[in-house]
Amino acid sequence: ETLFGDPGPHYDRDQTIEDVDRYFRTHGVVGFSDYVGLPEWFPRLRHRGRGAIRRLRETARAFAQARTTPADGMDSLTSLIGQAVDPQTGKALPLEEVVDNVVTFVGAGHETTALAVTWALSILANLPQLQDQLHAEAEAVCRLVHHHLRAAARDRARLDPREAGDGGGVALQPRLRLR
Repeated sequence: ETLFGDPGPHYDRDQTIEDVDRYFRTHGVVGFSDYVGLPEWFPRLRHRGRGAIRRLRETARAFAQARTTPADGMDSLTSLIGQAVDPQTGKALPLEEVVDNVVTFVGAGHETTALAVTWALSILANLPQLQDQLHAEAEAVCRLVHHHLRAAARDRARLDPREAGDGGGVALQPRLRLR
């Protein structure tokens, strides 16, 4: 309802949930061609999520066409984007631009985080010197955190004498192993 408003009886909620799930599982997946550096023009295997993306676009298009006027009373994301006006021209966004924005919002949070982590790890896997630098930095940070945890445990024991030993018997040992 946040995305499309009151969808009505013609809307297949289960199919949309399945499509969003497939979109998340397949969009932005790093493939073989990405690892070996094939040029963009080289043919690739068909994207398994294309059907889901096509259905999401069709659903967004149907709702954008039906709910682009403020008089309809709908405050869904689709209707709000459909009511948006270009500040320079004063014209409403074209239908396909509304559809593009709705589909972008569906995956924005998931994609940005998942893709950033995936690509960072992919790049990092090929740069052993950077791995060593990050390992050293992580160990230094963990040592600092360990120092502060020990200090907090000592303060707690000081404030509550019932807490015996270093942090009430909790062993605070650094256990960072990245390799």
